[in-house]
Amino acid sequence: MALDTYTNLQSAIADWLNRSDLTSQIVDFISLAEGKMTILFALKSDENEATLSTVPGSRYVSLPWDYDLPIGLWYTLWSPRREILYRPVEQLGYSNVSTYPSFWGVDNGKIAFDCNASGVYQLLFRYRSQNSLSVSNQSNWILDNYPQVYLYGALAQAAVFLSGEDRLQTFQGLFDEAMNLVQTHEGQHDQMAILRTDYPISRRGINTAANFYSGV
Repeated sequence: MALDTYTNLQSAIADWLNRSDLTSQIVDFISLAEGKMTILFALKSDENEATLSTVPGSRYVSLPWDYDLPIGLWYTLWSPRREILYRPVEQLGYSNVSTYPSFWGVDNGKIAFDCNASGVYQLLFRYRSQNSLSVSNQSNWILDNYPQVYLYGALAQAAVFLSGEDRLQTFQGLFDEAMNLVQTHEGQHDQMAILRTDYPISRRGINTAANFYSGV
C-alpha cells in the first residue's frame, strides 16, 4: 500500500501491527510521532510567508492561523525591505509614543511591537507553520518525501502502547535512522549558504540591521 495519504498511512500501520482494533489509537500514534518530528528537526518546507499590516494606534498584529514558530518580520514600505528586529517579549519594552516599531516579539498569540504603530504599514512575516496530518489534510511535505519517518515513528509509539510488544527497539531504531536521513539530506540545501554580518545603522531615527543568524 502506498504511504501517500493520511488514510493510507493509518491502514499501513494497522497492517504492520497486524491489528484491526486500534483505529483511534493509531491516530494518537501518528500525532505523537509528529510531536517528536517537530522537536527534532525543522524543515524549510514548513516555512511560509504572510502579508500583514500594522493597526494605527495599536502595538499588536494577529498571527496567521497556522503559525508555529517565528523566522523574521520586515517592512515592505522600502526597497530593499527593512527588517524589524526580534526580541523575547520579556525584553521587548514598550513606549506609548506612536511611531514606526523597531522591535517585535510574540505575546499571547499576537505579534507585539515596542510601540503603537503610527499608521498602516505593510509587513512581510516569515514563519514556520503547523502542518499536521488530519482527515482534512491528507498529506504534507514530509509524508510526500519521507513517508518512512511517519510509518516508523508511529510504529515505535505503538510498540510503547502495546503490552508485550517486543519490536520497540527495532521500530525506534528505524525511526531514528529515518530522522537522521531527513536531517542529512535537508542539511545539504544549506551547505552553499554564505554567512554574512551587517553592522546596525540608523536612518531617520529607525534602527535597522541584518539578522546575524538567517543572513537576511
